[in-house]
Amino acid sequence: EDRKLALKLQQESAADRERNEGSELAGDEDTSLESVELSELKRFSQEKAGQELALKLLLEDIEKQMQKGKAESATPGNDEEALRKEEEAREKEKKLEELMTEKKELERKLRQLEEAKKAADEEPPDNFLCPITFAIMEDPVLAMDGHSYERHAIEDWLKRNNTSPKTNVPLISKQLLPNHNLKSMILDWKEERAKG
Repeated sequence: EDRKLALKLQQESAADRERNEGSELAGDEDTSLESVELSELKRFSQEKAGQELALKLLLEDIEKQMQKGKAESATPGNDEEALRKEEEAREKEKKLEELMTEKKELERKLRQLEEAKKAADEEPPDNFLCPITFAIMEDPVLAMDGHSYERHAIEDWLKRNNTSPKTNVPLISKQLLPNHNLKSMILDWKEERAKG
């Protein structure tokens, strides 16, 4: 039952991912890259949470089997029955050892998943970083090359150059537009980190 629940959670997570991907395609072209990257981060986090839950449920199931095996192997009987139970106990001990090994492996994988999730939560998405300063943007603006930059960094660049800092292709205009959507996503990400 626990495994069925874990599989159902993973399937629901996959269905949510597909719905998110479909809704991203309908979004504004200027924000679609940022939306896709944010949804990828959310998808990764949801996927890892689903895997973590499935592993925890599997570990609980193994613990229950181990407890059941110990309880069953502890009841004595007559001589013939005792020999049969002794054999069963040896088989159960062997299975118990296998389950312990499997449990340790699952715990190791769970630790790896938790570390990966923690690292993903701590690292800012690449689109939050200015391609010039490599720092999280405070005042992101959209240049005519279609990329977002920190306002002061791109303004300094454009004083000396007429090309894109990312592609080195000449710009048709030096006009900069505020990227309110990206700024909002960055602020939301910072608030989430401050809470966690």
